Amino acid sequence: MPMLLVLLADILVGSISAAMELTGGPVGLTTVAVAAAASLVMLLAVGRPALAPVCGQLIASAVRQRADRTAFLPLLDPIAPGRPQPRAPSPRPRAA
Repeated sequence: MPMLLVLLADILVGSISAAMELTGGPVGLTTVAVAAAASLVMLLAVGRPALAPVCGQLIASAVRQRADRTAFLPLLDPIAPGRPQPRAPSPRPRAA
């Protein structure tokens, strides 16, 4: 599937280059814009299933890393939320 994405990107670049060489002026710019939009739609339609697992893995990894970092925050910060506050020393009776 990644090879297909590379092929589609190559087609996109080639079609834009050809459109720029063949047509000039505002019509050429419109042609390039249409070709780019069509190629982008094709990349999104074909590439989305291939990219979805990768994006999911990246998000899961980021969530795990954040959870790992926040798990140690109470140990580092004595007044962090969720950490039990130290008790004040209890007054001891004076020996007479």
